This record gives sequence, C-alpha cells and structure tokens, in this order.
Amino acid sequence: MGKNKEMFEVNCDYNSMFDVNKNCSIFPNSLLACDKIRLMGKFLLLFFISISMGVFAQKADTAKVVKDTTKAPVIAFETTVLSYGTIEQGSDPMRIIKFKNTGNAPLKISHCASPCPCLIASSSTEPILPGESGEIRLKYDTGKVGTFNKTVTVYSNSKKTVVLSVKGIVVAKKPTTKDKKKK
Repeated sequence: MGKNKEMFEVNCDYNSMFDVNKNCSIFPNSLLACDKIRLMGKFLLLFFISISMGVFAQKADTAKVVKDTTKAPVIAFETTVLSYGTIEQGSDPMRIIKFKNTGNAPLKISHCASPCPCLIASSSTEPILPGESGEIRLKYDTGKVGTFNKTVTVYSNSKKTVVLSVKGIVVAKKPTTKDKKKK
C-alpha cells in the first residue's frame, strides 16, 4: 500500500515544467510522463496567453473612433434661453436668437411652433449653408402684464429638434403726462 501511494505522488514544482533537466515524474523514473506534464503546462500557458491577447485585441478594436462621413446639417444655437428681462407693457416685442449650421449639409428650418398664441416665432425658409448663420425672430405679446415662461420648438432637417425657452416679466406701463390729461 505504501508503494501505491508513491506511484501517484508528483515530485515536480511549477518551474520544472519549463526546465527539461529537472526531475519531474508521476511515476518514479518515468521520463515520458514528466515530458507530458511539461508539454501540457506549456500548452496551457500558451492557450491562456493567446486567449487574453485575443480579448485585449477585441477591446482595442472597439475603441477605434469611426469618422462619420454622412452629410447632415447640425443646428447649434448661441443660447436656447432668451430672457426679455423686465419690460414695460406695450414695449418692443421683437427679439432674435441666432444659430449656426455646424454640419456639412444645408440646413432648412421647416417651421417654428409655440403652444401659446402670445408668442410668435419665424425664420427664413432659405437653406443655411454649412458654416453659415441664421436667426429665429420672436415676438411676444407685451400687452399682457405678468411673468411669462414660454417655449418655441424649432423643426428642421437637423437630427435634433431644438426647444427654445423664452421668459421675462411685463410690468404695467407708467402713466405719462399725456395719459393723465386724457382722463
């Protein structure tokens, strides 16, 4: 029984797998078994190295930057928030928001829409060439006193639809001497 135990005892360490001159055996004096263990160790090591290199190579491939060669307009506003500030009732209602076509194809504004009839938005229907600028003209009804916060949606052939915010405060008009005389 003691001899059988010796038969399955392995007398090699990790480093002996790569050193042919070291004694390594499952069975005493069996050079063939030792060579198989060394060969298997080398195979496993190469296998794991090739797997890990394949995984890292895949990750490196996915990190490549793909240049978009499609031609498309891009609408870029200087700001998407327009503040009238505090204005007097009946004062000039016109304001302008500027934008630029930062894409590589002509930009066409199809229309501008506001859910409130108190805010009217308009723009040119002419195409804006790449690198060129355009504007959206806004007209708020300054006849109504109070705080306002409205939106305008700009529809175009750009990939994104832009929502502009328009806000301000309309205060009551101060009576002038002419107004006092009329009463």
